[in-house]
Amino acid sequence: MGINRLLRITTTAASNWWEDNCMRLAASLAYYTALSLAPLVLIIVGVAGLVMEKQMVAEELEEQFASLIGRPGQELVHTILTSADPAGGGTAALVGVITLIIGATAVFGELQAALNLIWEVKPKPISGLWANIGAWLRQRFLSLAIVFSIAFLLVVSLVVSAGLATAASYFRGAAQQHVLLGHVLELFVSIPVITFLFALLFKYVPDAQIRWSEVWTGAFVSAVLFTLGKAAITYYIGRASIGVAYGAAGSLVVLLVWVYYSSLILFFGAEFTQASATSQRLVKPKSIATPGAAPQTKSEAAVGG
Repeated sequence: MGINRLLRITTTAASNWWEDNCMRLAASLAYYTALSLAPLVLIIVGVAGLVMEKQMVAEELEEQFASLIGRPGQELVHTILTSADPAGGGTAALVGVITLIIGATAVFGELQAALNLIWEVKPKPISGLWANIGAWLRQRFLSLAIVFSIAFLLVVSLVVSAGLATAASYFRGAAQQHVLLGHVLELFVSIPVITFLFALLFKYVPDAQIRWSEVWTGAFVSAVLFTLGKAAITYYIGRASIGVAYGAAGSLVVLLVWVYYSSLILFFGAEFTQASATSQRLVKPKSIATPGAAPQTKSEAAVGG
């Protein structure tokens, strides 16, 4: 990708990001994330716990949240895990599992609606009770698949962390540049994992026919911005003492703030992917969707330009 095309796509993405009111979309996604967090955490730990020791997975998840939003994030996840009541069986257990799945996948329904807006598509109107139920189940299945992907990436993160910890043991007491090298290696490992996660979201969540070749650049840009933004957001949250001001609700407020700013980055990456794809071709909706924007949309303008 040439520098001129990169600048043009970036400018278009920034303009579309503002026109699509991504700040409002990010606020909505943060709200749904807060509602879905508890079932998400429980399902991710449960799935990843099938491969590795559940306690190790829980501790890693707490550490991940601590690295993202500080101690409040760690406390929030710890509270969720310790408050979960595994007791019960039969019908109660089945109802509990179904409730967990519905709760965990709700946030992805909101994410899909936001990405559909960015790609200018919308689901086709469906008539009939069973057809609507089928469409709802299909959406939940896709969302659950994404949850499983996150659990898989957590396992990968655990393996990588273990490898880095082993490597770090050789550098104990070593020169400062060796410690710095360890941080650089960790960065180079984490960015590809985050890029893959963004690519999954950009490829499968929207109801648009998007090619794999069209998502990687936007996913990489999102991963880099997310990595840089993570440090900036964590620094801001720590300096602003947001959690302290809200007392007992501080952990939840910190989560909302972090998800909000992270969603702004995610939506810019989606806008970048959309601008890049539509600058080369007209992206059509999937068979279950229809075009969702008026004539002379930003997509047509991008193709024309």
